This record gives sequence, C-alpha cells and structure tokens, in this order.
Amino acid sequence: MARLDLHSPEPWLDDDLAGRSGPGWSPAWSPGSVHWFAIVVFVGLHGVFGLVADFSPPPLTTLHAVGTLAIAVWLVGVRRNAEAVACIAAYIASSDVLWRMTSASVPWEISKISLALIFTVGIFRIIRRPRRIGLPLTLLLLLMPSAVVTIERFGILGNGRERISFELGAHFALVAGVIFFSNLKIERQTFAGVLWMIVAPALSVNVIATVGTVGLDAADFSGTVSNRAASGGYGPNQVSAIIGVAAMVCVFLVFFERRHVLRVFAGVLALWFLAQSALTFSRGGSFNLVVALLVAAPFFLRTAQMAVRFLTVLAVVGAVIAFAMIPVIQGITDNEFGARFTNSDPTLRGDLMRAELEAWSDNVALGVGVGMMERTLEDQGAAERGELPKLPTHTEFTRLLAEHGLLGLAAILVLIALAVRGVRAQVLTEGRIISVVLVAWCASEVSHSATRLALVPFLFALASVTIVANGTLETAGEATGPAEGQSEGDGPPTWTRHGWGQGRTGDLAASGEPRAPVPGPVDEAAAAPQGEGPP
Repeated sequence: MARLDLHSPEPWLDDDLAGRSGPGWSPAWSPGSVHWFAIVVFVGLHGVFGLVADFSPPPLTTLHAVGTLAIAVWLVGVRRNAEAVACIAAYIASSDVLWRMTSASVPWEISKISLALIFTVGIFRIIRRPRRIGLPLTLLLLLMPSAVVTIERFGILGNGRERISFELGAHFALVAGVIFFSNLKIERQTFAGVLWMIVAPALSVNVIATVGTVGLDAADFSGTVSNRAASGGYGPNQVSAIIGVAAMVCVFLVFFERRHVLRVFAGVLALWFLAQSALTFSRGGSFNLVVALLVAAPFFLRTAQMAVRFLTVLAVVGAVIAFAMIPVIQGITDNEFGARFTNSDPTLRGDLMRAELEAWSDNVALGVGVGMMERTLEDQGAAERGELPKLPTHTEFTRLLAEHGLLGLAAILVLIALAVRGVRAQVLTEGRIISVVLVAWCASEVSHSATRLALVPFLFALASVTIVANGTLETAGEATGPAEGQSEGDGPPTWTRHGWGQGRTGDLAASGEPRAPVPGPVDEAAAAPQGEGPP
C-alpha cells in the first residue's frame, strides 16, 4: 500500500518509533506528528491564498476545490489511514464557505456530498465491521418517508433531487460521520492536528472578510442589519459562523495543544477571528461561541488544573475584548456595534418558526414533505404550481417537525441520544469538554441557520470520537497486510498515533511506563473507568 510519510515524527511524540518493525507495519503520516513550524506555514499560506483569491478570477478557487477533492479521492480510495481521512474531511467541511463566496465552479452542496462519500467509503475500507450503528441508521430511516413525498411530486431528478440534497445532505453526512468516528479512538495531540485543518480554510475566509472591511466607515454599519461588505461580499450569517467556529477551535488549541508556540499562534488567531466575526454584524457566530462555552463551563471547572487554566484564559480574553476590541469596534462603527448586539430582534425567525409549527399541526404524521414548506405569501401554492418554495428554513428543529411530522420529532430525539452517547463515551475530562462544546455549537447553529454549513454534520460527528491520553495508543503505521499468523481484518481498527492499525498492543508508553492494551471500539466499557464508559 502507498505510504504518506512526509517527515519524521517529532522525538517527544514518538520516542519508541525506532523499535517498531515487522510484517504489516510501516510508519504513516499523522497530524499529531507535524512540526509546529510546518503548521504555522500551512495555516499562514491559507491567509495569503485568501488575499489572492479575493482579487483573482473564480478559476483559482475552482482549482483549489478540484485539487482538494482529488486529494480526497486519493486518500480515501487508495490509502487506509483514518487520520488522513479525518483531516481531509475536516478541510473540506471548513472550505465550504470559501468555495461558495469565491464562486468556485463546483456544485453548491459539494462539501456535504463529499463528506457523506468520504465517511461511507472510510467505514468500508477502514472500519470494515462497524459497531454502534443502530442509532445513526435509525435517524436515516426516520427521514426517508417524507423524502418519498417530495420524490413522488417532483421526481428523483430536477427540483426533487435539488431540494432533498439541500435539506437532507447534512443528515446523510452526519449519519456516515457518526458511524465512522464512533468506531475510532484518537490521542489528544492527533486531535489537535485535525483541528488545525479546520482553521486553515477559515483563515482564508477571514482574510477575505477583513479585506472587505478595510475602507468602510461608520456610515456603512447599521445597528439593525448585518454587514455584507464586512463579510467579504457573501452571506454574513455563514461567514460569521465559519469565523466563529474557527475562533472556538483556536480556543480548544490554546488548551489542548502541547506546543507553546502553537498555543500562542492559536490565541492570536482566536482574537482576530472574534473581531472580524463581530464586524460582520451577524450575531450568529458570536452567539454560537458563547452558548458552547457556557454549556461546557461546568466541565472546565471539574478539576483544579483545568479550572485555573480556563479562568486564566477567560480573564485574559475577556479583558482584551472588553478594554481593547469592543472600544475599537465601537469607534469604527460609531456605536452601531453595541446597538446591533444588544438588539434582541430575531429578524423574522420567530415568524418562520411559527409558520412551520402551524404546518406541523396540519400535517402531524408525515409533515408536508422535504423542502415543501411554504413560508411566505409568494411561496403559497408553490407545490400545486409544480414549484419548490424559495425561502429556506432558518431553524432545523421546526423544519424537521413541519416537513417530517412525528418522524421529525423522533429524529430530534435520536440526535439528542447520539449527542449524549458521544459525551458519555469520553474517558477524559478534556474529551468530554470537546464533545459537549462541539454538540452545543451545532445545536446553536441549527437553531438560527439550519444545516447550511458542512461543518455542522462534521463537528457533530467528530464529537463521537473517543479522545484518549497521549501515549495510550500504540505507535503504528498504515497496515500493508496482515501479520504472519493473523487473518485479514483480525482485531478492531483503532486510531493510532501514527496511522491505522489492527488493534495490536504497543510495548512502552512515551513516558517509559508500560503501555496499557489498546482498547478497540468493541470493548470501550471495559477500557473506561467505572461509571465513565459508553452507554
């Protein structure tokens, strides 16, 4: 099998790599082993790309999109490395808004479709015999009957396919992603490497938005509406959300990245992301971040060490925001910033939610059908005219009720069950914090912007992966074939520090202490401390 070994792992991450050898093993690339300077350069180049892309014709970003998808096909179709699959999935999910705002010549929902395909192929090529698939498949089955209503009226092609892809593409990706990640384990440092793949494309978006903000004066800002120019000329809701999630990810990295240089780098980026998100005057990105951190605050305070770090970072960031960022933004916008973010008007979202609930009351069992909710006077009678409504939903919860009926209510309950299962599967406090924050962010985002972003299904699925301590999993490489005396597929797949393995046990941990047997997905309860195992 082909190898992807770009450089040697850092010694402090892999002090026992030299002793690894034998049939079926070869060192493989891992995001947790990338040198800090390479990460800074990689992320920084995306800032430059955002600057260039803002002034270049669409073919440049089209080449970026096509190249990214080609790499995804190679990684998923040729290789069997779970880390590489997760990294390219994170990168594609985060590139969603970048491709849209720069008019890349790719399908509108290409990111969600790609995620669904990547995870599905990954399940068959890497996981092979997945477990814990009941709940995700139940969610998929619950959404199908109402899709049949749409297909019967509009056909599988044309309007029917377009609306189903728009409304359910994220759910398909979510189901496949949850199955993929819930069957894997990942060490903290490797997880940090995956998070950097989210930050890079988001930085391109942030640069484009920042360039659009330069030259604006106070007259260009209003305390009643979001600012399209400060969003890089694209939808403020989506730009604010992608920048806001990048800020959240950078906060993660400040806490969990082991290399101090990258912690500082992540902290600086977080402040920039927060400032630009605020300047879009779209409250969604900031709202998501605040909700996620508030929900996770009790978990941060469970241990003294984590509480001290959390409160210290919170105090520093709070001081910078209160005494530096907000006064500057208030000055730039002539106090319109304060008016905008203290305005509680939901901008017609309340009316749309009421209309969807009324539609549910008239179609309790199966709803009105996927994508057939008529939310405005202009859309009334669209189904009879053979048209699809033009105004999409803003709140996924009420959309599920209106378009799927009681099955939509059941789908919401399944989503809650999947979220709880992902949190309970964590054996580390840090893992629970990350899982809670990711789920809370997704719930907040779909409450006001539905599932427009590909990051929604990706982050929800990522919350299902079990995060373990550094040095817990074996140092292994990409499996090139079964070892002598071992049949193909023996042992559950585990996400190792340097590639994909077949559940083999390492000899010594990085600390020099005996390494515990590598727990596979099938024995999570036994591997977890009492009371902290998966449901």
